[in-house]
Parts: sequence; C-alpha cells; structure tokens
Amino acid sequence: MPPLGGSEALYQAVFEGLEDGCACGRMDLRDGQPVDWRFLAVNPAFTGLAGLGEAAGRLASELLPGLRETAAELLALLGRVASGGGPGTCETSLADPGRRFAVRAFSPGPGLFIALFKEAAASPARDPGRPDEAGYRSIVDHCPDPISLSRPDDGRLAMVNRAWSELTGIPEAEAVGRSSLALGVWARPGERAAAIAELRRDGAPVLSEGTLRSRDGAEHRVLSTVRMVRMGGEELALFMGRDFTDSYRIQEDLEARTRDLQRSESRFRLLFEQAPLGIAMVDSASGRFLAVNPRLGEIFGYAAEELLDATYQAVTHPDHLEEGLRLVAALRAGTVAEVQEEKRYLHRPGGGHHPAEAGRG
Repeated sequence: MPPLGGSEALYQAVFEGLEDGCACGRMDLRDGQPVDWRFLAVNPAFTGLAGLGEAAGRLASELLPGLRETAAELLALLGRVASGGGPGTCETSLADPGRRFAVRAFSPGPGLFIALFKEAAASPARDPGRPDEAGYRSIVDHCPDPISLSRPDDGRLAMVNRAWSELTGIPEAEAVGRSSLALGVWARPGERAAAIAELRRDGAPVLSEGTLRSRDGAEHRVLSTVRMVRMGGEELALFMGRDFTDSYRIQEDLEARTRDLQRSESRFRLLFEQAPLGIAMVDSASGRFLAVNPRLGEIFGYAAEELLDATYQAVTHPDHLEEGLRLVAALRAGTVAEVQEEKRYLHRPGGGHHPAEAGRG
C-alpha cells in the first residue's frame, strides 16, 4: 500500500486532471434551508468553464450576484445534497447566462458537496422568432400572477415563478423540491385536493378558488386555472392564479353590511309597525305620505294604506296648516333641526277633529 502522502498526491492529480469542472464546497444552511455556499476547492477545468475567476475560499454569492435568482436550481440541488438528500442533477448557468451546464452532485459528508460541471449539449436549431428556454422562463417570471408546477398527489414543487415567491414569501430555491403542503402554503389543503380531484375526474382545466398563506401569516384568496401538463415524462399540476384578496374582502364587507342593513331594517319595520304612537314618513316637498304605521291610521280613522294616497295638508286642520307649512319649510332650509308642536288633524269625515302632537323631523 502506498504511503498516505502518495495517495493524496494521486487524488490531487486526478482532481486537477478531470475534464469536467469539479467544485467542492460547504453549504450555508439556515433553518435547514440553503442560502449560500463557500468553495473549498475547484479544479482548473471548473475555473475555465465557470468564468468566475479564482473561486476557492470565496462565497458563491460574491461571485454570482443575485444567487437565488441566477442559479436557483443549483442552490436547491446543492442544498438537498449537502443535507443528506442523496446524489442529484440539474442544469444551470453561472457567470454567463447564455452558457448552460449539466451538473451532477453528491455529498462526502454532512454539509459538504462535490459537484461536477459539464457544458450542456447544444440545443437543436430553433426558429429565431421563438423564445428559447431562458426566454420562456423570463416570460413566466415577469408574469404578475402566481404560477406553480407541482406533483398532483404530494404537492412537491417543480417550479414557481417570482410572483408566487412574492405572494408566499418563500424563495424559489427554498420551494422547489419541497411540498407546498409541507411548506404550509395552502391555508385549507382540502381546496387543492378538490381541484386535483375535479381535474382528474373531468380531464379538462378547472377554475378553482383557494386560500394561500404567506410566511408572515397573511392569507390571500386566489382564483386559479388548474390543468395537467407532462414534463420530463412526469404528469404535473399547473396552477396559474390571480390574487383577488382585495375584491374578495370588499365583497365580504358588502355582504356583511347588507346583512346588517337588512337586520336594521327589520328592527325598524317592527318598531314602526308596532309603535303605540302614530308615525309617518312624508315627502317634505309635496306633503305626500310615503309610509304610515297602523296606529296613525287609527288616529285619523283610515286604514294605513288609504293614507298613502293622501297628503299631509289634506289631514291638517285649516287653522294649523299655515304654521305647519312654515315649520316644514324651515326644516327643508336647515334653519332648524327638528320641530315639535301641538296641533289638530282632521279625522275621517264624521269623526270630528283630532288633536295631536306633530312628529319631529
């Protein structure tokens, strides 16, 4: 057996002679989620491929500004691998967004990763008028509505766009590979289950309402179109939503106010109908009765409905009419807030005069 030093030299030679770019690093995990990593060692092939300069000893976030957006798939993969999730692969770009790399990663120990980078195979020639994968991704990310792709059964997320992350407060790098149910995104998980069940039963896209909960506890009412799509041989549920929380709250408030108004109207109607005093609502301009309770009808000797065809002037004794009209004019002009007087009204013919106290207006 060669001495230990000889083995180290052999491994070093293999590491530096690899045609694939190779990087070893330690993940920065916070609350179990990947946020950054430090390069411990890189081989010459990685330095040539990545275009990052001298990377050993430096943080990825220093070399790749906006790490969570520019290399979200890579961050998620290395985080899972370093956390004991087993070997995995992904495709990513590094310094040059137009240059893609196929990545294979495994972990030699807790919190550590080794990743092999190989330039991804060139994409087939395409119509220059059609966007490429990066173009489609940009379109999805700039969509103002939340979009997600997930496994139908367990909710494991394969993709989320920027609007989804902004709504939920969960970065893409943290969300991808984890279940939206386990992340607590669905305030009422049964709403998602019902949409998936309907989608499978009917086979057509489904319009579904659901409540999503953001990390700060706020709940958002979202109206989503849900459909099945096939990607990489796997069937996934595509949720394309629209946050209508404000409209929903306005509608709820309107419905609550309507119920309160209906209850208030019912109470007023009961008080109006059963009051021991005569009460009427009168059009101040014409003097026509708009509403009359039964007691006032009794006082005047008419059925309440009959008085709706009459006017205030018709049942007022002539001796009090002029003063009454003057007071009504003052009310309309706003020079007084209410009036109170004792006056006589005319009873139904044959019943004489009926003294009464005028209502307040």
